[in-house]
Amino acid sequence: MVAVERKQADILLDTFKEGFYISQEGVRDAFDGVGMLNIIHYASVVKIDLIILKTDEFSHSAFRRRVQLSFEGVAMWFISLEDLVLQKLIWHKESGSELQLEDVRRLIFSNRGRIDEQYCLKWAEELGLVPELRGIL
Repeated sequence: MVAVERKQADILLDTFKEGFYISQEGVRDAFDGVGMLNIIHYASVVKIDLIILKTDEFSHSAFRRRVQLSFEGVAMWFISLEDLVLQKLIWHKESGSELQLEDVRRLIFSNRGRIDEQYCLKWAEELGLVPELRGIL
């Protein structure tokens, strides 16, 4: 998750111009409603989803819960597992994308015992995602 405003789009482009593929069109789309931007690290060919911080309560909670991990020796912030599950359920609900739902299934299955299901259920209730989440849990 990144806390970037539309007026800072050039800063976002400049930050990732070396070592990453980032498109101006992708940045524009992220601010025009998609809420997410894909970048690709050239050396490792790893795709990274940058989620633009929104103003709603869930987004701010997810931002506060982000975790710092190292990637290629660089400390970076990542969305928590639980918030990623919830975000993917939101994207599924908005777009109807079965890919997002399948991602959620894989995330939950591969992290059984490590995922805070109560946290997910609390937010699923507030976000109107209980049927989708219960169908996977």
